[in-house]
Amino acid sequence: MNNELELYFHIPFCQRKCLYCDFLSFAPGEGIINRYMDSLFKEITFRGSQCANRIVTSVFIGGGTPSFIDPSFIKALLRLVRDSFLLSPDCEISI
Repeated sequence: MNNELELYFHIPFCQRKCLYCDFLSFAPGEGIINRYMDSLFKEITFRGSQCANRIVTSVFIGGGTPSFIDPSFIKALLRLVRDSFLLSPDCEISI
């Protein structure tokens, strides 16, 4: 079994939905970003506990427009990933 793992986090929020976009994305309603990120953080914590022997080689944050959300969410997500998974020294991280 390959011990490497690549992570993808879908942040589905955009200012508005573009006509050409095929991704699950939408403009957020009141409080939905907080609820979504809380759920995502719980999932990261759970999955990290299930993958203790795996080495993460890539972390990609995609979706709608991930940079649309407050940067503090991205910072918290990356901190939680670092605390929950074993990252390779040359782990690629992109948004």
